Amino acid sequence: MPKLPAKVFYWPQDMKTASVPFPHIITDVTLQEKGDNMILTEVSARLAVVPRALAAAGPGRSALRDAALRSVWDDMIKILLAILDFITKLIDPTPLGDHAWHFNGAVAGNLSLMGLQARHLQDLKVQHYDINLSTMCAGIDLLLPKLSLQAKYDVDLNVNLEEGSNSDFRFFGNGQAKVDMWNVQLYTDLCVTLNPINANVANMKLSIKKDRVDLQNLFSDPPLSKAISKVATDVLPSMVQEFQKEITEFIMTYLNKLIDEKMPHSSTNQV
Repeated sequence: MPKLPAKVFYWPQDMKTASVPFPHIITDVTLQEKGDNMILTEVSARLAVVPRALAAAGPGRSALRDAALRSVWDDMIKILLAILDFITKLIDPTPLGDHAWHFNGAVAGNLSLMGLQARHLQDLKVQHYDINLSTMCAGIDLLLPKLSLQAKYDVDLNVNLEEGSNSDFRFFGNGQAKVDMWNVQLYTDLCVTLNPINANVANMKLSIKKDRVDLQNLFSDPPLSKAISKVATDVLPSMVQEFQKEITEFIMTYLNKLIDEKMPHSSTNQV
């Protein structure tokens, strides 16, 4: 069961009429013994009426606004925990499907990954989080002590080494591929919308501290595959930064699909 680090939160001044903020202390927050679906359904029903509650409070009724904001804060915590709990309960290995890309430029050809799987997602840890009630977003720093990806690959690419020339290099092979990564740092925003109730991740950033790449059967040459795997291991952290946008968009698309399937969608949540 995931836990969030202890927090002291001060209500933002622009969202309440009281002149002095008061702390709301959250210590060792965990989910109650309820299913994720039940928690999300209850939270969704409460959040759906928040805009009306804030409007009804009006100027000079700070106690009502404080109560409504406290409810939003608590429910944001529950949504965050329910989603983290769902991720950490994914089967290990977690199937990520089949993927294929076609390139038509300086690099031309095809790359396919079949049966992509991820391991160790259940070890996900929350290092830090901040909830902004003005934007209904939580900024979350996450750590995966280890993440392993493996798949069967099939690649056949022509790489034009010199633009305008015929000096192409063919990169081909098919076999097993595995990437182990340690100390994977993730930052993401988790934002909630109220009309209709939904949640999604955005603005993700990713970095890795250490890795090991194992590509088998490149060029149908095991010794050469081993040498290329060593080079790939050395350059992977910088490649993660170079292709940060593409990698994080892939992760966010996958996570948002999972979250969308998990969130209750009901006409009763409309405001």
